[in-house]
Amino acid sequence: MEVILIKDLKRKGTFGDTIDVATGYAVNYLIPNGFALSASDANKKLFDQMKDKALANVTEQRSQLKDTAKNLEGKSFTMVALSRDGKLYGSITPSVIVNQMIRKELPDVAVNASDVIIDDGNIKYVGTYQCRAQFTKDIFATFTIVIESDESDEQPELLEAIIESEHLDESETDEPEDEETDEPEDSVLQSDSDETLVTDAQPDNDADAHADIELAVSDSEPTE
Repeated sequence: MEVILIKDLKRKGTFGDTIDVATGYAVNYLIPNGFALSASDANKKLFDQMKDKALANVTEQRSQLKDTAKNLEGKSFTMVALSRDGKLYGSITPSVIVNQMIRKELPDVAVNASDVIIDDGNIKYVGTYQCRAQFTKDIFATFTIVIESDESDEQPELLEAIIESEHLDESETDEPEDEETDEPEDSVLQSDSDETLVTDAQPDNDADAHADIELAVSDSEPTE
């Protein structure tokens, strides 16, 4: 099914793109959540009418995201974690990276766990790892995290923080993958700064029914 994106999506495309996705994914997730319009002739005309004003809002948010990415690009963050023989108690997740590392050193940088991608998956051993903060399909920053070993038994609060973050990650959701199913996948924590537009109500294929639709800036997009 073809849809017109009215938000930047982290992996699928940017505002204004027409993309082909699974029907269930479009009908059950993208359209009702304000990420896209079905690419009918009526909706194409509607999009042409509102796109100039909407793009101005999108452009402003993209500028803010680029500033955030610039502040993160190339940075290195270090954390001491409880371990035995190099293996961590628990694992380092995106929530730990954001809450225990990035926000402590860069408190003014708006990054959420849903923005962070760990190239090697959740970290279970001490070492140096490459990560990426993905804000939109084209706006991202790469950075490094260093996990150092603490093999003492005298930091229970750190162990508790790791365990708590794992529970948080299990409950956080993100943008589901484009699959041929009627149910979207679980998503992770909302991003405060991602994506740009959301409709107050989703239109159908009748052009007259679209006359009163207004678009507003969206603060978040569930991500992957």
